[in-house]
Amino acid sequence: MQPSIKITAIVLDLLEVLAGADEGLDALTLSQRSKRSASRAYVALASLEYTGWVQSDWSEDLRQDNDRRRLYRLTGAGRVAVGELTFRHAGRGRRSLAVPRPVVVILRLIPAHVGGVR
Repeated sequence: MQPSIKITAIVLDLLEVLAGADEGLDALTLSQRSKRSASRAYVALASLEYTGWVQSDWSEDLRQDNDRRRLYRLTGAGRVAVGELTFRHAGRGRRSLAVPRPVVVILRLIPAHVGGVR
């Protein structure tokens, strides 16, 4: 069975921030830019990573407190999903992924290994 994800407002907000990022972002930065709580952002990022839309890696550089950060970025499948979500909502007069709350859509995902998209 293919993984699925519930497309909630926070998922859309995080995808929108990630789509506009040139480099990986840590969860705290993502939560601040999306104006969401960090705890909810972590849960949504875990779901996005499980479905293959987001990939995370540990940062190579240390911060002032000697802690490394986990950086998140969109995968190829995630970029396809952002395009699909943008297309679905464009017909409703919306220019971006930001949609009125609450929005819940269930999408079936193509496994990351199919077609070599990752």
